[in-house]
Amino acid sequence: MKSKIIILITVASILIISSFGIYNYLDIMFKSKKEGLTNSLSVQITRTRLKLKKNKIQKYNFYNTNLILKKFTSNRLKSTGPRSYLNYYNQNLFLITGTGILMFAPLNKIKTEKFYFKIINTNFNDLVGEDYINSERSVVKNLLIKNNKIYVSYIKKTNNECFTNSILVSNLNFKKIIFNEFFNINECQPFFDQQVGGNLSDYKDNKILMTIGDYLSYERQHNNNPQNMKSLIGKMISIDEKTKEYKILSLGHRNAQGLYYDKDNNIIYFTEHGPQGGDEINVNIFPEKGIKNYGWAISSYGEHYGFPPKDEKLYEIAPLNKSHSKYGFIEPIKYFTPAIAPTQIIKTEKFIKIANKNIIYIGALGGDVDEGDLSVHQFVLDSDLKIEQHNIIAVNDRVRDMIYIEELNKIFLFLESSGSIGVLEVDN
Repeated sequence: MKSKIIILITVASILIISSFGIYNYLDIMFKSKKEGLTNSLSVQITRTRLKLKKNKIQKYNFYNTNLILKKFTSNRLKSTGPRSYLNYYNQNLFLITGTGILMFAPLNKIKTEKFYFKIINTNFNDLVGEDYINSERSVVKNLLIKNNKIYVSYIKKTNNECFTNSILVSNLNFKKIIFNEFFNINECQPFFDQQVGGNLSDYKDNKILMTIGDYLSYERQHNNNPQNMKSLIGKMISIDEKTKEYKILSLGHRNAQGLYYDKDNNIIYFTEHGPQGGDEINVNIFPEKGIKNYGWAISSYGEHYGFPPKDEKLYEIAPLNKSHSKYGFIEPIKYFTPAIAPTQIIKTEKFIKIANKNIIYIGALGGDVDEGDLSVHQFVLDSDLKIEQHNIIAVNDRVRDMIYIEELNKIFLFLESSGSIGVLEVDN
């Protein structure tokens, strides 16, 4: 009798699940987990379905070109956010959440109204620590796939008072990813902080780029590590994929979250978060020709948090002078005061074609659309990389990351407020 009851209950459960649909059921299961996606749940979830949200199609016009922004939503992505990151490799769109959940969508599955992400099982939770992941929620900082290897930048916790920028690596496998440590800056910081950079980008000669933030070292540790060549804090480095040897390309960085390498012209584009204003768009032209200095925390167009009144001792260490060039530093091509919280930066002349012009796009977080927050910013640059035009695409969502896929001629955005994938495309 007992076994019959169990069978009846099982059958009834299956029927209920079927009536909802398997994806809805999995969404319900996920929402019931207060701490987010766990190892046990990740085994049960195999796919994430994104649907085009009704009445979420926005239209724009630039240079006589009509653009459409579509938003594809998923309850699961909203729940696992924030701070998810995108990458594209071998006709697959990849996404990793701040909690280390890795998934991919083949281009042939990206349809007009919906597309699917498939989950890839990894050892990320076991390697990084599930309790740590669930407590901080945004330990992952970026994702890069190159030469059939997958790199994940994250904040490593070695003990209760030690956090450090690190990179994991694995051969790309769509069934199971086994990460191992690839690189660690080996500089202990006594607190978890989001001002850590951690962006990754492809680079030349079998190297990758990495940005490293300053952890407020000037304030918390009474020094200015971003200007100290003996420290990797506040630096941009290249790392050899085979030897793991690194080279400092630039210093004086606060929190470079946007990073793009233009291999055709040998230029690094990147964005910086400033304090209370002073966000920047910067370029490093011919990066191998000397180590460039971008000024932090000696020069900045922002101000230290909580001041005025000025803390004289703090400003002695980090004066935040309102000029870069006057003190021998590289001026940004654009700075924002008030801040817009810039994130990823990409460059493409193919999305919208304007002869003899460089076109870059940056994402913005913030909270005030009227000040350029929650938007995609488009900049048209002349041959000297001076800004000729600046257009704003008001997305009304925090633009955490974006990537251009040439095969589709579309820009994909991760919109973390709504847990959506935005698709910016030309209206043909």
